[in-house]
Amino acid sequence: MKERKLWKKYFEKFILLLLIAYASSCTQKNITEAELWEYVRDPDNGLTKEIKRDSWKITLWYKPTDLIVSQEINPEKSSGKKEQVDALRKKYSKYAYFILNLSHEEIKRPFLQLSPDLKNRLMFQMNAYASLATSNKDTLEVMDYVYPRLFESSSEISMLFAFDKEKLNSSKNFSFLLSEFGLELNQVQFDFLVEDIKETPQINYTNR
Repeated sequence: MKERKLWKKYFEKFILLLLIAYASSCTQKNITEAELWEYVRDPDNGLTKEIKRDSWKITLWYKPTDLIVSQEINPEKSSGKKEQVDALRKKYSKYAYFILNLSHEEIKRPFLQLSPDLKNRLMFQMNAYASLATSNKDTLEVMDYVYPRLFESSSEISMLFAFDKEKLNSSKNFSFLLSEFGLELNQVQFDFLVEDIKETPQINYTNR
């Protein structure tokens, strides 16, 4: 009888430890900015996709809110940092951000080799060529688009797209669709799970 009670006590403790371990694994981690970059670029986390078309490599990755927030935090402002972070997160969490990179196997600076019309399209009109199609059958148009001019002479053509995050979060999965815009790539599709985006860890700004 005493052995049975002892066994029951150990079994209950074992179950409790399992529940604690499970809860800990489900809790969103807080990591450094560098670690978040690594997390995003790891294909196993589902946030980076890559497709090859002829000599072009097309890479799309989800850019978490905190990587946008980090660009605006004032490192010299130690007082009120939590309020600053909270305000920026609230401002930018309304949108889902995606970076699209294009690189060519043979052309070192591809943007410089493009026609004037195509350069103009990349700089100002790509919002008309990208969209998100959700599992709820919603089509999300681009809310904002940025082409960083400082990358014109780089080895990659880089673009930032922003979409409404509310409708995205209510779906299970979605596809980023890029229509043909002049490079003869035809339509390109990248598939994502919303769960992968929701599980993205946040940056711990406490000791930043």
